Amino acid sequence: MDETQHATTFDPARLSGIRTMGILSVINLPIPTSNGIFGVLKLSTSVESGRRWEQADLALAQELAARIG
Repeated sequence: MDETQHATTFDPARLSGIRTMGILSVINLPIPTSNGIFGVLKLSTSVESGRRWEQADLALAQELAARIG
């Protein structure tokens, strides 16, 4: 868990869960439809993988969320 995760996770129970699951990097994006939001696309990487999402990953995830909707 790095300082960014700690700074952006305000709920102590949620922070504990993130640490327990070994989540390193997260992307959460709304899935838009013509009638509003259908749901949320959630992508995460693990501490074990050591991989962090980058700007190119975010752009691809945004395109995917738009196509889903």
